[in-house]
Amino acid sequence: IDDMNLVLMTLLDYINDPHISVVDRCIGEYIVKNINQVSLYSINQLAKSASVSISQVSRFIKHIGFQSFSDFKESLNVHGHSQRHSLLQRDNQMEVSTYQKYVQEEIQYFFEHFSFDMLDEFIYDLLSFSKIGMFGILNSENMVKNLHYDLAMKGIMTYSFSHFIDQLSFIENADDQTLIVIYSISGEYVTDNCYSRYYQTLTALKKSRAKIYVVTNNKKLSHFSYLDRIIHIPIKNQLYHYSLQCFNDVVLLELQKHRLP
Repeated sequence: IDDMNLVLMTLLDYINDPHISVVDRCIGEYIVKNINQVSLYSINQLAKSASVSISQVSRFIKHIGFQSFSDFKESLNVHGHSQRHSLLQRDNQMEVSTYQKYVQEEIQYFFEHFSFDMLDEFIYDLLSFSKIGMFGILNSENMVKNLHYDLAMKGIMTYSFSHFIDQLSFIENADDQTLIVIYSISGEYVTDNCYSRYYQTLTALKKSRAKIYVVTNNKKLSHFSYLDRIIHIPIKNQLYHYSLQCFNDVVLLELQKHRLP
């Protein structure tokens, strides 16, 4: 597998759920092990190769969030080899000294260019809303999870689901007492693109009554009326997980001024 991508992560999240059926795990494991070839299969070929029925493959595809096998194959073909990672993961020839330089520059750049003025309202909302959902994909999801756990240590309960279907369900059922925080450096999670088309995220966000924050490097998102607040994360060398970690730490430091554990 050349690159980890959204489809692969969706599969891994699903098959690592201990509650799924033996059949679903069998199908998922087969696809992961043969992900570069499966995009060429028909549903009949996949069912035969995984030693399951066609109907079982169809159910599996819907369980992981796709409407049909053709949608799943299209996603594999479009995104199966897309680069969705930081500079560190893309450059396998990087020297440690170069890496150190990039990390130092990234952190310095964040603190020189991040607008701290936007934090006051965000901190207030974290303390005020009765229900909070925090979501992301790939590396952004890892940073979401970090803040999710850190907020819990401060007595702030949030919901953070890995499975995209669960994220979508939360968004669809959110009311005006709900805060939704989405980490999406590229902004693709909340815009009209292939990912949103498959998971119906965009439609749900546009209809949602929740207050929606997006933590992103994409300044263009400020033009979308269905997003309430944009928190811009300045990034220099594409080592964005360091910038997001700095943001998480800043949030906690500011939060401590308002509410002690």
